[in-house]
Amino acid sequence: MKKAAAFITVVILALIMTACDKPEDNKEGNPVVATVNGEAIYKSEWEEIYLNYKQMLIIYSGIDASTQSGIETLEEYKTIALDALIRARVVRQQADSMGLLDFSAEERAQAEQNVREAMEEDIKNYAEELKESLPGKSDEEYYAQAKQAYERDMADKGESIESRAQTLLESEAEDELFNIIAQSVIPTQEDISNEYNSLLEKQRALYDEEINQFFNDYAAGETLIVYVPHDYVKMQHILIAYPSEQLDKIQNLYMDIYELETELKEEEDEEKRVELEEKRAELDKLMQEGAKLIQEETDQLEQKALAADRDEFIQMVVNYTDDTGQNTKQACERGYLVGEGDYIDEAIRQAVLSLEEGEVSQPVLTVNGYHIVRRDSVLKGGAISLESVKEKLTQQLTAQREEDAWENSVEEWIKQAQVERFDDIY
Repeated sequence: MKKAAAFITVVILALIMTACDKPEDNKEGNPVVATVNGEAIYKSEWEEIYLNYKQMLIIYSGIDASTQSGIETLEEYKTIALDALIRARVVRQQADSMGLLDFSAEERAQAEQNVREAMEEDIKNYAEELKESLPGKSDEEYYAQAKQAYERDMADKGESIESRAQTLLESEAEDELFNIIAQSVIPTQEDISNEYNSLLEKQRALYDEEINQFFNDYAAGETLIVYVPHDYVKMQHILIAYPSEQLDKIQNLYMDIYELETELKEEEDEEKRVELEEKRAELDKLMQEGAKLIQEETDQLEQKALAADRDEFIQMVVNYTDDTGQNTKQACERGYLVGEGDYIDEAIRQAVLSLEEGEVSQPVLTVNGYHIVRRDSVLKGGAISLESVKEKLTQQLTAQREEDAWENSVEEWIKQAQVERFDDIY
């Protein structure tokens, strides 16, 4: 749904910026579906928006247009499409009322030049695609074919260099309108301090009560952490996983063992106890067999890891690890946390705690494969100082206030606008 929304925003903006220049909007068979302060929105505009919504819903959200629920969802988006057009038209009119759409000849010339350069780049890229898929022609022929197809597509859409330049200029005008609104809500130092104290109070109460929430927020990397419930050691690791066939067998057997252990905690059973020991022995055997299959790769990576500094080790993790939770630089910089309430395998935990900061362990074998572990810095428990998070907190608070101010302004403009809808038309 988010992909559809992001895509449709661009389409709506382009339509609104060019619609008034299309004389065919007044022809018979293209009725008005709404007016905004007397300015018409035509069915052709609405259809293009709605059909893009429909396409996104079917492709990305799996909506089945043949089912009752699918029909109902698509029906809702008919209204959503018109709402989006009305909103965009109101914003455009607001920008116009403030003189932001009064473009000079120089601005138009620059916009047209930017459009030509973007078109040229698109045509060259398309020519390269043609060259790869249809070999045997000259570069000039590929370029000519790409240019012809590109210009034909523009003509089919009723676009021109001038209309695209207008779209670009009006997009910049809307950005300027947003910035004007945003200037009024820049947070003060007192605002930032108050936001920090509020966030600290909330996180202290939440994380002390729900430590799992702390780990979830930390791992996701989207929440600004200002409170840490305990001291933790940060770590990175390179996972060299067993081959998939062996990994599946080991993981399935491990789950069987876990279930047996859980049952035995609730009630002792001699037969299950014997079965548990047998499965543990089988698991150990499978792990040793799997280890032989990844030993050579592990040895090679271990030698590189022992000679690597922090940045080099992190790059090794990004390049080589089979752990999808730590295969980006950002995730590696955060590191996994070892300490109270962690999710870390006991063998890895002991390896980390036995190291000094910056040291790398010998490979540790678990049910996932070999782990080459590096101990990182300590994350101290308690409040993280305002100074440490001030830049990010300021950005976060500013962005939220700007967005809120913009949405509130648009809602107010819509309330003040004279909007008439003709729902029976679409």
